[in-house]
Amino acid sequence: MFALDRVQFSFPGTLVAVAVANNFMVVALAAQQQWLFWIDLGQTQSIEEIEVPVRVKTDAIRKLFLDPLARHLIISTELGDNYYLYRGWKKPKILSKFKGILIESIAWANPIRNQPDSNTGLILIGSRQGHIYEAELQATDDYFRKEERHFQQIFTMPEDLPVLGIRRLKLSNYTNRFAVVLNTPNRLYQFIGTAFESAEAGGFANIFSLADTSSNFQELPTIRDDSIHVWSVPLEDGQGLIHKKFVWLTEPGIYSGHFQSLHTQSDSIIANAEIHPFVLPSMDAGSPLSVTVTAFHYIILYSDRVQAVSSLTNDLVFEERFELDENEFILAMAVDELKETYWLHTNLAVYEIIITDEDRDVWRFYLSRKNFDTALTFTKTESERDRVITAQAEYYFSEKRYRLAATYFAQSQCLSFEEIALRFISLNENGALKQFLLKKLENLNSEVSEVMRVLRFVTNLTETNAKNDFIHVQFVSANKVIRVYFAITYVAMQTVIDIEGAFILFSSHGRTQEMLFLAGEIGDYERVLNHWISKKEWMKALDILKRQNLDALFYKYSAILIEAIPVDLINSWIQRPGLDPKNLLPALLKYETIQLKKGDEYNQAVRYLNYVIERLGNTDASIHNYLLSLYVSSAIAEEERGLLGFLTSQDEESHYDVQYALRLCMKEGLVKSSIFIYSKLGLFEQAVDLALKNQDLQLAQINADKPIDDEILRKKLWLKIARHVVDEKKDIKQAIDFLKQCDLLRIEDILPFFPDFVIIDEFKADLCAALEEYNDHIEQLKEDMDEATVSAENIRKDIQNLKNRNIVIHMTEQCSLCQLSLLTRQFLVFPCKHVFHSDCLTNMV
Repeated sequence: MFALDRVQFSFPGTLVAVAVANNFMVVALAAQQQWLFWIDLGQTQSIEEIEVPVRVKTDAIRKLFLDPLARHLIISTELGDNYYLYRGWKKPKILSKFKGILIESIAWANPIRNQPDSNTGLILIGSRQGHIYEAELQATDDYFRKEERHFQQIFTMPEDLPVLGIRRLKLSNYTNRFAVVLNTPNRLYQFIGTAFESAEAGGFANIFSLADTSSNFQELPTIRDDSIHVWSVPLEDGQGLIHKKFVWLTEPGIYSGHFQSLHTQSDSIIANAEIHPFVLPSMDAGSPLSVTVTAFHYIILYSDRVQAVSSLTNDLVFEERFELDENEFILAMAVDELKETYWLHTNLAVYEIIITDEDRDVWRFYLSRKNFDTALTFTKTESERDRVITAQAEYYFSEKRYRLAATYFAQSQCLSFEEIALRFISLNENGALKQFLLKKLENLNSEVSEVMRVLRFVTNLTETNAKNDFIHVQFVSANKVIRVYFAITYVAMQTVIDIEGAFILFSSHGRTQEMLFLAGEIGDYERVLNHWISKKEWMKALDILKRQNLDALFYKYSAILIEAIPVDLINSWIQRPGLDPKNLLPALLKYETIQLKKGDEYNQAVRYLNYVIERLGNTDASIHNYLLSLYVSSAIAEEERGLLGFLTSQDEESHYDVQYALRLCMKEGLVKSSIFIYSKLGLFEQAVDLALKNQDLQLAQINADKPIDDEILRKKLWLKIARHVVDEKKDIKQAIDFLKQCDLLRIEDILPFFPDFVIIDEFKADLCAALEEYNDHIEQLKEDMDEATVSAENIRKDIQNLKNRNIVIHMTEQCSLCQLSLLTRQFLVFPCKHVFHSDCLTNMV
């Protein structure tokens, strides 16, 4: 639990003072110069040596004060000079306003919001002269700026007694209520009142100005001058401390106590104050030098040894003597309150008090005090926990609080099930026995045989209801007794209970409801479904199916339920959109045969598949093909309305097999749908032929106009329609009307279709109009030819003129780009009289 370990580092001088905080250690050495060693305990190879430039050579470091986060260090010397060092600096700076103050103690402030790391906040300083100061330091690299942002004396102790230790506590997170606890050589003072975190708002002066120093203290004789020491817990963000308890070294013993709730409004923040006598060492070692406190122990330092004493029992749990070298002697202890590490040092070395598993025996103390709940919080093994629970059960049993004892006996593993049950039966405490059985069933996590034994015990006990009136009264809710057992978690059921054995047990006792309840609790829904289906309780079976989470059971049992309750089953499918429709196709196929027999007015399979496609966006070809087949089977009665609606809804992108759809429609003689599919496939000629075959001229005309980009095919299709009208219907006038509907047809295109002896009067006007149009076209062509002839002649004349054109160039002409003689190289001349060398012009381009 405790061990003393010497730090394996040789310091080049005599140790004067040591301070530890936030896993950093600062060691002050006395040599020819005053030196500091700044050590990162997380990286022991990282050691900074810093010289303290004392003003007087005979001056020496006396104390170090390091803030809890190890950012700020104040160094106090024997002659009253004080220096400030910010972490990362290479050299400390003297604090001129602190001159002449022998600092004994400092109460550091927790960081406040938006406060930079380089600021100490408002700190309280106790001096050997009995004065209390408040100060605020701000680290700065500016040579002309001082670190002391604020410094003033705010109080003087009675009789100028030195302030050996000082701590500040904030009593509320919502008000400016603070407490300051300090000690002089033989008094412990408390100052409580309003204070502020900043000097501008008033600081801590108000607390001391209203203080009554004649009564707000505890006076005790002391052995030597020593400050109070505290045990603290870190704030949630790890950027500060909350002080929880304190110790003070006095002549009668260790004076200790707890700091009350942070919201206290009383005149004292100290609670449970008491004096613990010293545990005398095995040999006389003189009086203690210092004492500090951990979570559960006091650490007491003597001149030749160190002790650890339990703060709960006052028992000595650790003692070790120092093996000191000649001229080596103990100086003091140092505590890292944030990291909870403990150190002590001699004039030559540093030791660490290593603490491991400090709270391992705390549960025993609280158990001896019958503080069972607190004891449980400190147990670490199942064995320890079981001992506490068993002791708690025995205590309540001895107090005749049998029901409460039953609750804890059910959690105990020390005593056998039969032994506890017999103890309650011997006292006729059947209510407590029932409580024990129920809790035992809830808590069991042991072997199958034990669980089944308890289960049989309960079941057989409830079976005696009719034979034993007394037991009947005690177990009137027998079914509930058993069902509570089944409320155990699913995992526990799977790993602990012999499921088949339980089912056989209930079946042999005719416990159908309990069997169904057990099956439901462990997720054996198939057993429940088979039961209700065998009873033809279709709606109960469907209710079970909807409550469970396994899609596979829907696929398995839907084929059965769809025969009896198709509408309700389909509704449950719709309420469960995660189902895979492909796995439900067998049930839908079965429903199709039943629906044909029953002649249901609305096909539920069509309703579900439409929901899957339209709402869920299903694109599976098998689903679309099956819905297509359902529409085809009902298309005759509906005159293809439903089928055409389905086909047109997927006109842009088809998820069904188009070839399969065409075969199915042709087989069933569904003309309109077949024509639509022909058109979708780009088979416009077949679509027109099928429309004409079925005498549907309007549908033929619609499909003849669809190949917009292929005028030849359009003309061919329209000629087919015209020929059909002339040949089949003998309707010359209707054939002539096609000339107005299709811009590709002319009278000469359809003339070959007319009979040889047809009367021309019926289309004389159209024929004359066509001839006139041809004549106008011929005249227009003649005019175009004349214009082309004139243009050709003009071009020939221009060419001839260009052949005879020339430009005179003077022999001194220069290139317009390079300004050199033009005639030295190949050149180009433009009609505008600009001249260029060919290569110059090429390079420019």
